[in-house]
Amino acid sequence: MIRKPQPRSLTLVLGLVAAAAIALSAAADASARWIVGGSPARIADWPFLVALASSDEEDGYAAQFCGGSIVAPTVVVTAAHCLQPDMDVIAGRTLLSTGEGERIPVVAQHTPPGYDAATNVPDLAVLILARPVQSPAVALASSQDAALLAPGTAVASAGWGVIAQQPRETFSEELRSVNVVIAAGRDCARVYDGWSDAQMLCTRPVARLNDTCQGDSGGPLVLGAGAQAKLLGVVSFGGDTCGDPKQPGAYAQVIPHHDWIMQFVSSPDAAAAQPAVVDLPVAEARTIRLKIAKARCETPTRCSVDVKATGPADRLGGGILVVADRRGRRPVERKAFARQVRPGLWRAWLNIPYGDVRVTAVGLDTAGNRVTRPGRAWYEVT
Repeated sequence: MIRKPQPRSLTLVLGLVAAAAIALSAAADASARWIVGGSPARIADWPFLVALASSDEEDGYAAQFCGGSIVAPTVVVTAAHCLQPDMDVIAGRTLLSTGEGERIPVVAQHTPPGYDAATNVPDLAVLILARPVQSPAVALASSQDAALLAPGTAVASAGWGVIAQQPRETFSEELRSVNVVIAAGRDCARVYDGWSDAQMLCTRPVARLNDTCQGDSGGPLVLGAGAQAKLLGVVSFGGDTCGDPKQPGAYAQVIPHHDWIMQFVSSPDAAAAQPAVVDLPVAEARTIRLKIAKARCETPTRCSVDVKATGPADRLGGGILVVADRRGRRPVERKAFARQVRPGLWRAWLNIPYGDVRVTAVGLDTAGNRVTRPGRAWYEVT
């Protein structure tokens, strides 16, 4: 449920000394969901929309952390920063805690060629499902649709993210939709470092506090409605005040990656197949040392964790998993795969909750078993 990276005025750094304190918004809490502003929606009007949910939580509302769009019976498009191990998609459901629709495991995850783990660009990913979903797919925008991206074009999004941030976060399990307008790229370039018109779409609210927000990441930006909808982008980031015209919404563009996505649509069986990986012998895996090198929050809800690895970490069949967990009366756990930035350095993007937080990095084998000693750091996030 990560959103909102890279506003210049909101760069925050978590110190690595024990109990280092930093002022972070309560928006980092796992309870953040719903669109700000907008209106209640029915899944019948957004039939291609899915919720991404942690596999180890049965309740759909508690499990949901991002959104996605069905583009083929076994293919879903979402944001790269939404990727985490062991997730399902929930389709055909307006109220997340109900038994409506279906819940299907994700069996493969893919990011576009040239994806940069250090900057999380392009913030786009494809998920392959264990079986075909019954809900219909949305059409993908292609290069022939470039004119649709002109500033002033009315577009819409939907999801289960935050509905209000002040005076406190207000949330619900009901789907909501919101109307926004495509803005000029320079409106986002003024606010966000590293802005790319080639990869991103900038939007502005049609009314103040009308916007996607935390929990809506990976969801669709579409032109048109229902069967006529066309997918232009996916929810990526924005400022920490959702709906503020001075902090536009940013969406990863679909058009530059249309052909790449269509490869999975054309041959989903091949896409689901994972390359053969031979796990390291346990004795060798135990020689790998992992250390939390740095945790940095670019906004209250968008944090990166750098992991230094010595030994053959690139040969770990299941990769490196980073977990941020808060114990106590309101426990929260957030997890994400780290991606190799350069030899010896791995980075994970995740939403670090406020409170007393333990951050752990551990290497996995292909079965998801922990085969390295963990690397840990502790923070007090307030």
